[in-house]
Amino acid sequence: MRQIFRSFLLFLASLTAVIGVFAQDPMVAERQGRAFIEALSTGDRSKIRSFVETKFGSEMLGMPMQQHLTFASNHYDISRGYEVVGVQEADPNGTTLLLKNKLTGLYAAMFFSVEDKAPFKIKGIGGRPPKAPAAANRTLDNTAISEELKGFLKRLADADVFSGAVLLAKDGVPVYKAVYGTEVVQ
Repeated sequence: MRQIFRSFLLFLASLTAVIGVFAQDPMVAERQGRAFIEALSTGDRSKIRSFVETKFGSEMLGMPMQQHLTFASNHYDISRGYEVVGVQEADPNGTTLLLKNKLTGLYAAMFFSVEDKAPFKIKGIGGRPPKAPAAANRTLDNTAISEELKGFLKRLADADVFSGAVLLAKDGVPVYKAVYGTEVVQ
């Protein structure tokens, strides 16, 4: 009986070791995704390049480096970086992170797929439809609309991506009006 028990324990230990080689921490895709968003949010192409070279799997490295840099730069240009709000969806080999655009305050979501064996390098990245928190879909009165729009347009103007005049009216009554940027005089 003792021999059977020892054999069973040996079998369990072996099985645990084998499963441990292939089992993946379900948070690894989240960690890789968060690290990528952190690098992207710097806007520094050399940091993005370094991240790609060390954290991307062979499938992703098969694409030209310029493609990765352009992807990251385009996202930075439209967001000035992202804040990770949380995990929107997750499974052992992939995670969708819910992101908040630092420039506009709008929500985005990005999916990260990782290899199934250590060191779990990134094998895919893609956009997903965001599922914004319920609080983001609230009803605003005219004063709140005015304040939200003012903050939004100020961020855009400060980032030098918007200049112009804005008039927002409801039922023919101005709710918000402002001018942003500088006038070009010739």
